[in-house]
Amino acid sequence: MRQHGDDRAAANAPAAPARRRLLVLALAIGGLVMTALATSAVGSAQGVYVGKVEVVVHLPRTLAVPNPLATSNQEAVRFAALVAEVATNGEEVPRVTNQSLTLADQGLRHETMISLVNLGGQWANDFSRPFIRVEAVDESPQGVSRRLEDGIARVTRALDRLQDDAGVPPRTRATASSVPAVPQVRYAPTHRERAMVATALLGLVLTVVACRLGARRLDGRRGRHQASSEPKGGPPPRSSVTTTPAAPHRLGQASWGQGDPHGI
Repeated sequence: MRQHGDDRAAANAPAAPARRRLLVLALAIGGLVMTALATSAVGSAQGVYVGKVEVVVHLPRTLAVPNPLATSNQEAVRFAALVAEVATNGEEVPRVTNQSLTLADQGLRHETMISLVNLGGQWANDFSRPFIRVEAVDESPQGVSRRLEDGIARVTRALDRLQDDAGVPPRTRATASSVPAVPQVRYAPTHRERAMVATALLGLVLTVVACRLGARRLDGRRGRHQASSEPKGGPPPRSSVTTTPAAPHRLGQASWGQGDPHGI
């Protein structure tokens, strides 16, 4: 039986390196193909169009604030914050560390965002201006323009709704204006070259890792197979053990380790 196991292991020994090479080759080809497809898809991604407009909330003229264009009135800031919350139905706006970042910079392609302008940085807020920012991103300039117009209309409706519910007379109503009057839409290109390089490097790293793991797993399986084919040590079978019958005991003969009971 042991000779038969040794012959089988010897016959499989030359095939093991061949299987290992085939597995590594298949994993490498598959990884390279997937990397090429992913890199091509990233490289074919087109840029988007972005636009931004700010809606300024003006409180009516009073003795304290005779100029309706005054933008440092805290009451106007609080009222603008309430208008923005109603316009967005209380939806929380993601916080960004840089206010100059566009929706395209945040990885969005079809989105409209309404928020109170925050002049603060990463660690502190600064809501000191009654400006409601409307941002939009889309794959066409017409789509961005429609989104901006819809965002401005939502802010205006929220402003009117709050004052209608409160019964504010027309002469003392707050008003709003857009800055700029005509929203500017611009094209935001993608960083295609950097994205393609990053995708290619990531694909190559994953391919190498997959090849190493596949080869290691195959080697471990082969080692377990060889270990199971070797005979295990143990006691010999009962049929191979020979026993010698014991000699008959004679009368008067002392047993092993026993002396004469009478000292003779």
